[in-house]
Amino acid sequence: MVRSEYLEVLREKMIMTAKDLGMSHPLVLKYSKEIDKEHNKLLDSLKKDFPPEKQFYPNKSQIV
Repeated sequence: MVRSEYLEVLREKMIMTAKDLGMSHPLVLKYSKEIDKEHNKLLDSLKKDFPPEKQFYPNKSQIV
């Protein structure tokens, strides 16, 4: 499964769990933390594809 697909599966599980058990249930928090970890992994993998000189947003020295 592609990382972004796994992220979407986790998101759906979190939403359904929150609807069934409430937003403050520990399982919802578990899914939320797992989503954060997977999202960070996805961002890290994208950084490899877009090194700093090719990033979409300018750094502070490039802002006029």
